[in-house]
Amino acid sequence: RDAAFGVARELELNRMERCERCNGKKAEPGTEVVECSTCHGEGRVKRTQRTFFGQFQQVTACPTCQGEGQTVKTACKQCSGQGTERNTRRIEVQIPAGIEHGTRMIIHGEGETGGRGGENGDLYVHVGVERDKTFSRRGNDVLMIAEVNMVMAALGGIISVETLDGTTDFKIKPGTQSGVVSRIRGAGIPYMRGSGRRGDQL
Repeated sequence: RDAAFGVARELELNRMERCERCNGKKAEPGTEVVECSTCHGEGRVKRTQRTFFGQFQQVTACPTCQGEGQTVKTACKQCSGQGTERNTRRIEVQIPAGIEHGTRMIIHGEGETGGRGGENGDLYVHVGVERDKTFSRRGNDVLMIAEVNMVMAALGGIISVETLDGTTDFKIKPGTQSGVVSRIRGAGIPYMRGSGRRGDQL
């Protein structure tokens, strides 16, 4: 029923984030970030190798600055010069109305830090919908079983039927056979993306 009409869920995340003390710069606040002396700020180094087949040149990330082109004089005390730290956060995610079991939601900007000043990645939320004791689902329609006695089936009458919106009166036609499927229009699952339409209840 939460999936039918939407619900807010709080999630706990354990993720790498930009260090709050140094803001990801890796240096202790008030100290300098300097040009890497190994690569002279380029972030890469060239290595020349002589072989039997000739001379080859290989370009790799600088081992001193890991390709960033700069180093710190005094590493940040909080993150030990990594620029990132692992934190636990609680965020609220809005599950949209009409969502189905197995749906994957993408929450932009709630993933781990991009590093080197980049934007945060995305969070992928895989939604599982629990079974309901009364209803099952087929597309945007909901299905349920209403049991009536033989006299009601033969002569007809009014029964109280549970729906996603609460209980409603439902007319049993005289001579109704077991297994007959009846329809309550618009009492099913709302269609996603705000169309305003709903499925039926069978």
